[in-house]
Amino acid sequence: MKQQWELGALLAAIYFAVLGWAFVIRRLRSRCEILDYEPRRSVPWGGAWVLWAAAVYIGLAAAAGQLASSAYLSDLSDAERVAALSDNGATLRSSSGFFLKMIQAHSAANLFTVFFVTLALVRFRNAGPDDLGISMRNFPRRLKQGFLTFFVVAPPTLLLQAAIVEGLGIKYNHPLVDAVKGDGNGSIVFWCSFAAVVVAPLVEEFLFRVVLQGWLERLSAQVARQAEFADDEVVELAPVPSPVAVVGSPAKASFMPIFVSSLIFAAVHLEQWPAPIPLFFFALALGYLYRQTHSIWPCVVVHFMLNALSMIMLLLEQKQA
Repeated sequence: MKQQWELGALLAAIYFAVLGWAFVIRRLRSRCEILDYEPRRSVPWGGAWVLWAAAVYIGLAAAAGQLASSAYLSDLSDAERVAALSDNGATLRSSSGFFLKMIQAHSAANLFTVFFVTLALVRFRNAGPDDLGISMRNFPRRLKQGFLTFFVVAPPTLLLQAAIVEGLGIKYNHPLVDAVKGDGNGSIVFWCSFAAVVVAPLVEEFLFRVVLQGWLERLSAQVARQAEFADDEVVELAPVPSPVAVVGSPAKASFMPIFVSSLIFAAVHLEQWPAPIPLFFFALALGYLYRQTHSIWPCVVVHFMLNALSMIMLLLEQKQA
């Protein structure tokens, strides 16, 4: 029964992958965009707000780490506390109880970051659902786009990662993977799964696609407008509603915002080397998906499904070990 279920899941994955790639190839052969471009206005925030959002994320993460450390140490006896802080905290960092409190605190801090930054952008920059990529318009279609994109993007991403890890013999480093492999108790597995499958897709897609790439697209549109005005002999200046520009057709949309946001996305995962290499190409696909739809939902679906698949594969590997 188990083998039949696994075979059925594999065949279904192959079917959707073939379906997705057939769609991509057909669109490319027709010289069309893979996904239809949906014009919209530029986001109402600038680079200062991007830096502020990054500062909020880093600050709350640091505060969460301090609170988790204090909470864990307060539960220990004096002798245990001294032992935990010995070796410059190496004993503390190797404790599964400490890691559990850390992952819980960081998950809460990351989710609060999304809430707080969203609230600030709505309050002070008059950002609406479309600006934030959270509009529920065409929501079923967004889910379908994310579902099919996953089967297009996941195979090359996982194959590239496997080639790097297995082919080149480079060890894959990730604290969640190490925690599940090292301990594997129910609480660790649950909170690692929650952090990887729920928190990470939502927080990272919001920060990198909505906030960062959204601003880069605005910057790119402003540069394009200035270049267009510079080429005109006579420019009739007309009032431009805030925010400054409307992101135009896909032919005029620059690839720069996708590339830069993907590069930064990969860079912040350097501690998980060699993950940044496949993650860069994965982020390129997510960046394109966001540029074409200007919706966070299909990006979250793709990210959610990839992380869920990775976690399932890890747990199956542990079960068989």
